Amino acid sequence: MAMRYNRLTVLAGAMLALALMTCLSVLFGYATTVIPRVYTYYVSTALFAIFGIRMLREGLKMSPDEGQEELEEVQAELKKKDEEDPYGVAVGGTVGHCLCTGLAVIGGRMIAQKISVRTVTIIGGVVFLAFAFSALFISPDSGF
Repeated sequence: MAMRYNRLTVLAGAMLALALMTCLSVLFGYATTVIPRVYTYYVSTALFAIFGIRMLREGLKMSPDEGQEELEEVQAELKKKDEEDPYGVAVGGTVGHCLCTGLAVIGGRMIAQKISVRTVTIIGGVVFLAFAFSALFISPDSGF
C-alpha cells in the first residue's frame, strides 16, 4: 500500500489497526487462562491448518507477477502466561508492531521489487502448515 498511497497515511492506519489487534489478542490471551489448555491447543492447531491451506490455495492461484492487490496479515496470539501484565503486553506488542510496520513501510518497496506476493503467500502457507503438522508430535501438556 505504501507504494500507491501516502506513506504516513499508510503507517498511521496500519498502527491503529495493529494497536486494536494487539489489544484484542491480549484479551483472548487472557481468556486462555480460564480455558483448559487442551482446548486452546487443538483450536490453535486447527487454525494453523486452515490458514496454511488457505494461503497455499491463494498463493498457487496468483500469477507470478501479481502485485500487492490483497495482503492479509494473520496474527495468532492465543496464549499468554497469566503472570504477565496484560497492559504491559498490550503496550509492548503495540510498540513492537509500530516498529515492524515502520520498517515494512520504509522497506516495502525494495522487497516488492525482489520477491513476489505469490512467493511470500506460498511460503506463509507452508509455515502455517508446518506449525499445524508439529501438533502431531508435540503433546498439549508438553508446555510449548
